[in-house]
Amino acid sequence: MRPFDPLVFSGAGSKSRRLSRSGRHIRDLFVVLLELRGSVMPKALLFAFPCACFALILKVLVKEGYLPWLLYEGEEEMNIFSNNAAYTGFNLAMSFLFVFRTSQAYSRFWEGFSVGHRMYAEWFDFASCVVAFSRYSKKGAEATRDYQHRLVRLLSLLHAAAVASLRGMDGSSFDLIDLPGLDDDAIDHALSCEHPVPLIFQWLMELVVEGEHEGILAAPPPIISRAFQELANGLVAYHDASKIQNTQFPLPYLQMQSILLFAHWILTPFVMCQWVKWVSWVFFLTLIQALVFWSLYFTALEIEFPFKQGDRLQNDAAKELHVEFNHQ
Repeated sequence: MRPFDPLVFSGAGSKSRRLSRSGRHIRDLFVVLLELRGSVMPKALLFAFPCACFALILKVLVKEGYLPWLLYEGEEEMNIFSNNAAYTGFNLAMSFLFVFRTSQAYSRFWEGFSVGHRMYAEWFDFASCVVAFSRYSKKGAEATRDYQHRLVRLLSLLHAAAVASLRGMDGSSFDLIDLPGLDDDAIDHALSCEHPVPLIFQWLMELVVEGEHEGILAAPPPIISRAFQELANGLVAYHDASKIQNTQFPLPYLQMQSILLFAHWILTPFVMCQWVKWVSWVFFLTLIQALVFWSLYFTALEIEFPFKQGDRLQNDAAKELHVEFNHQ
């Protein structure tokens, strides 16, 4: 018997792996910082940059003596701009509202992708069960193969219809497995139907019943019911995703948030002119303040509808998931 080879733990290899991993993290950090596709920074800058320019112009005019009423030493009624307690409380209230909105949007985003993957997994498990049940079919090999091909075509059509429905029927195209192998009338009916997912789901239910009746599915009925359960679980996941996609954020909250955003846009330049002495710092600090809040606002808008068609990177995830579903 060959003795065990000695296993030597060396710190050199671990250190080199740590260094390579650290370098990879630094590279990924720069990639994220420079990535524009899917970023909300360009949209946020459209609002933050004019606000910073407005603050810069105000500070220059104050320094040149054109706006003496804006100076704290001028008139007492303008003391509110230099009162840090008032502006700090306003910022804290805004921060709470925007962080809460963004956290709720992220919860919707995460739940949407979770139920999307669960829908994928349930229908894939359904296909695996049906194919396994047909392993010892009482029909010939050709009839069994045709039955399995019909199953795969309908499942591909079902998943594509579900993903397209979640994206709002925005005209996106999805690859289907052997679409000409399906009946032309059935395809036209599915494409023109207002609710294609329940229709194709019913076709698959009938296909399982047909396979059990003709002896293609060689399993006891209680075992075959497992396939019905997996198929139904996928439909439940689809409806959970539809609930997220079709439920709007409450309008009163959105109105209040928008009013506070524009109030912050107007007030911040005046406050920064009172608080900051240097012109360049007035521009920079105003830009940062406005950029943070507008970025949070647009981030919530982008991620609260996980399947919405747009220009962010996550929008391709549903189409990629369908491609993976077809391949498997």
